[in-house]
Amino acid sequence: MGDKHHPLPWSVLKYSTEMDGPFVNIDKETLNSVPTFNSGENPKREDEGWGKTHHNHDNATAYWI
Repeated sequence: MGDKHHPLPWSVLKYSTEMDGPFVNIDKETLNSVPTFNSGENPKREDEGWGKTHHNHDNATAYWI
């Protein structure tokens, strides 16, 4: 993934007792289509529109709704 960050909603994370940690069941094509930002950039996480974009992309329910 290099210098690109792929923010994902918490709700897409699952916990595996077998792996003893969280995982995301996303194929490479889907991951590559997720909105990203580069290292050194400061996305406006406090912007509700930014959050909705990421939650909508992942078909995840926004925790604040």
